[in-house]
Amino acid sequence: MQANLAARFHGMFPEVTSEIPAMVNRLLPHSTDTDRCARGAETAALRNPLISALTILGRKAATRFLQPV
Repeated sequence: MQANLAARFHGMFPEVTSEIPAMVNRLLPHSTDTDRCARGAETAALRNPLISALTILGRKAATRFLQPV
């Protein structure tokens, strides 16, 4: 029922429904450069041997399809 009402509201006011996520984004806290991890950089959790063993297939697939690991 809520999804149906939201779809009808969007049909009547599309600009308002597209502005809502932008408004929420402005309210969320911003990250700092120290919070960001370089793309493809391993975190401490990925250096764990158990986690590394569990994610080996995903890393092989990423390499195969030329995606950064």
